[in-house]
Amino acid sequence: MKRGEIRSRRQLEKEGPRIAVRRGRAVNRRKWSAAQVKLLGNLSDDEVALRIGSSRTIVQAERVRRGIPPFAPRSGSHAWTERELALLGTASDAAVAAELGVSRPVVTIKRRILGIPSFNAPPHDAHTVNWTADEEAMLGKVSDAQLAEILGRSRAAVYLRRRMLGIRSSKPGPIKIRWTKRRLVRLGKDTDDAIARELGVHSSSVQRKRLELGIAAWVAKGPVVVTRELRRLLRSPNTVVHARTGLKNETINDLREKVGIAAPPNFIDTPWTPEAIARLGKVPDARLAAELGVCLSAVRGRRLAAQRPPSRPQRRWAAGEVKLLRSRLSLEALSERLGRSVATIRAKLHYMRKKRQRRAAG
Repeated sequence: MKRGEIRSRRQLEKEGPRIAVRRGRAVNRRKWSAAQVKLLGNLSDDEVALRIGSSRTIVQAERVRRGIPPFAPRSGSHAWTERELALLGTASDAAVAAELGVSRPVVTIKRRILGIPSFNAPPHDAHTVNWTADEEAMLGKVSDAQLAEILGRSRAAVYLRRRMLGIRSSKPGPIKIRWTKRRLVRLGKDTDDAIARELGVHSSSVQRKRLELGIAAWVAKGPVVVTRELRRLLRSPNTVVHARTGLKNETINDLREKVGIAAPPNFIDTPWTPEAIARLGKVPDARLAAELGVCLSAVRGRRLAAQRPPSRPQRRWAAGEVKLLRSRLSLEALSERLGRSVATIRAKLHYMRKKRQRRAAG
């Protein structure tokens, strides 16, 4: 493929038939040497994971299981001036650390000691787009995702506006779990999602308890075995490898590094033609990623670098559409007639019902 040439995902799949990926035996427990244990708490979990070739989650779980406090750099290692203290919270901790020539944890700890909130850059449409009273009245009545689709805004903008106004989410609070011995034994012997479905709770609740007890996560799949066919395929772009194997970009890159294969040029330099760049922000990121045969994060990152807002394919509700909602058609029939999702129609009907109730009460 020539540089600058764009091919669709279907064209990439025609590079060859899908191949079966062989995997080795899954290993769910890591054996820690004495030297590796000494690293816990003396370095950050990310640094330890990088040194021993593991994940941050496994390192954190082992540190918590052994009762070792997290790594904290000495706060006295840097003499803070008034000018430097004024920078805290004005940008990300990483950016401030780079400006001062110190590590990010040094900045984070100092900011937390002084009670300075972290820097959160608002989405582009959180402040630049005005909110009407009716739109603000919908906050917290339906989920942020549904309201974002109704209003044609990003989910982050809806979330930020709701938090700014102090409105609670429509989602119910977390369900408290009674951790019996039988339930505790299940931790680490299946995925957090599977255990959460059994208990009827969110997977984060299961993950939190597992990490609290220092239990490593269940590894459902073993390591990928690099066969001759897969070794040849790794010389192709990530999009081709993914189309034929289903492997994620991170796995593909790790396999290349493991066998000593350099990434192909058209993977390092993603071909962005003027036509493709012109479509950034005019069509949904997911649609453009599928057409270009690249991952969603690549399109989103390119769009953010170009400082373009995301597209808003959702349209406003026309008077005729609202009138049709008052009919006795089913949600599925309305979805087919209006060309909108069932979730969007359900959220709109909920908003209309609440609006009628407010008028009747007022």
